[in-house]
Amino acid sequence: MTPELNSSMVSALAANGVTVDEPNANAWVLKAVPVTCFNKPKTNLLLIRGPDGTSAAFVDEDLKYTGSDPAISSAFTPDVRRDWRRLLVLPPPPDRNALLQRVLRDILQSPVITGLPESRPIGADTPPATAPDASRLGPSLRMAARILDPAGMPAQAAALYPDTIARVVGAWRGAAGRRLPLLCGAHPRRQAVILDAAARQIAAESTATVLDICCPVLAAGCASPAQLDASLNQFLVEAREPAGALFVLRELDCLLSASHTAAALLVDAVCTRGVQIIGGVSNSRILGRLDAAHPDIRATLDIIRVRPPSEQEVTRAVAGLFAAAGVADSGGLTQRAVRRTLSQDHADPANAFDLACALVSEAAHREPRAVFPDDVASVAGLWQELTATEKNEKGGGYGTDSET
Repeated sequence: MTPELNSSMVSALAANGVTVDEPNANAWVLKAVPVTCFNKPKTNLLLIRGPDGTSAAFVDEDLKYTGSDPAISSAFTPDVRRDWRRLLVLPPPPDRNALLQRVLRDILQSPVITGLPESRPIGADTPPATAPDASRLGPSLRMAARILDPAGMPAQAAALYPDTIARVVGAWRGAAGRRLPLLCGAHPRRQAVILDAAARQIAAESTATVLDICCPVLAAGCASPAQLDASLNQFLVEAREPAGALFVLRELDCLLSASHTAAALLVDAVCTRGVQIIGGVSNSRILGRLDAAHPDIRATLDIIRVRPPSEQEVTRAVAGLFAAAGVADSGGLTQRAVRRTLSQDHADPANAFDLACALVSEAAHREPRAVFPDDVASVAGLWQELTATEKNEKGGGYGTDSET
């Protein structure tokens, strides 16, 4: 049983026949969790802690809510990954313990939580950090938004793209929020790292609330350009309400129909309504279609192309990751093996950082915590297989820019 859970939660889980596995340092898998008002009496629950410190919750894909509470129904997102369905929990809890408690009590209505206090995160000795008020968010924002904490900047991953992050922040500052800095051609995984880091820097300077928006969630179910325009309009109308908020729109091209309506909505929101946005698109061809659709879109967007990280930046980021995780690497041999293994991956040198993250997860199960050059071949084989599978599921590449 993971030591991060306090004794009362451990006892409650055991009393209800729930077992907890910890496949790596950043994941808990709770098996056979009893639930109420669902199509089956038990579900598995996955809690994952991301590189930026935030956590996400997933349940069995086939779990269906049979009750009448719309708040619970809306917590089940269309985001499905390998038989796991992601849950939306707003406002985001400060840690995995608090997330577990919220999911068990507010969504799954599990008897496990009966009798446990709800005023404090499980295992915490101090009151939880206050989160921004999400009670006034509209339905689109509740479905697709994640409130970012400025203190949680993912330093190692952000070290891969210092120049690009600085250009995004500089573009936002220079226009005082009246233009839309837009990353062009970046893989969605890279967009998240760059935009999150840039948004946290902006928030730290301006005390703005940052809402990270997953645009594919808003686009899900839209079968026509008109439906995409309607979804975009609904979001931009709701975005006027949180005064001073900064919106981070990842994979914005999923939500753009390339029509005059879509372009006009963006121009109106940014230039007239004062909605503050930074965003990213995977496929740069959408920009040409928007440019042809509206004469003012070029003046509204500040296009920023992502420069691949240099070998020195990748080396520093990997070394920083190993140091932060307390992983020993005698003489840096494993780090050199990581770079050599992916030296022919011309599409994205930053893949070396992803491989290093996988090695760190493997090292978490060892005592002492260490990695060796021989680990690279085995982990790289699995990592490259999963990457190829993910790319195939996405339908191929993520744009045609040579600078991706």
